[in-house]
Amino acid sequence: MDTNERRLVNILGLLSQYKSQRLFAEAIGVQTTEISQIKNRTSPRNVGHNLARRIEVELNLDHGWMDLPHGSQKISNPHVGRAEVWAEEGPIADDEKEVIVYIDMETKEDVKGDIKTHRVGYVSRMSERILDSCGVKHEHAAFIKVSGSSMEPRLYDGDIAAINTESVKVADGKIYAVNHAGIIKIRRLYKPTSRLVTMRCLNSAEFESITVPVDDEFYVLGQVFWSCGAWNN
Repeated sequence: MDTNERRLVNILGLLSQYKSQRLFAEAIGVQTTEISQIKNRTSPRNVGHNLARRIEVELNLDHGWMDLPHGSQKISNPHVGRAEVWAEEGPIADDEKEVIVYIDMETKEDVKGDIKTHRVGYVSRMSERILDSCGVKHEHAAFIKVSGSSMEPRLYDGDIAAINTESVKVADGKIYAVNHAGIIKIRRLYKPTSRLVTMRCLNSAEFESITVPVDDEFYVLGQVFWSCGAWNN
């Protein structure tokens, strides 16, 4: 078995650990069509050197892992680790950091499902590995509990989003948490001018974009860099 064949076997093994080609493609930063071409049984596309190295970097595999045979061993999904149960009041582990939560669990919603702030001070915890992999310092990380359907299908009601409070300069098309007139919202932002900002919802079928002035009624809390949520289906 040559290098190309070993890479093909390994990428198919990794792919089998994901629910769909799309999710695997997103995990390694390529287009879904590229995965389809590799899977083509009649004339599969070779996994080149650059793609092999990219997969190793994106999935936290050892350099050269894709070129080596792994026998009949199960190729584990490098994104899946062991789950541990902990209590909020329990001690902070060596590989965890305390992260402030901007809103407590007793939030209220307006007619559009946005979260109204009440107080700051609730503290949760986050894996130091996640913070390091996202390039976020723990003192600049904060959680926000998502409420409503404005950011579906990326964020659902009840999900937790983590923001980098050091990243407040708006880059067009990125997703941020903002405080607009005392209400915390998560939106995709654009700056048509230096004094205006456009807030867009991912759920554009139900929520309209609005453009507001950058003034005392509006400020960016931070850029969203991570999220999690329960599957209720």
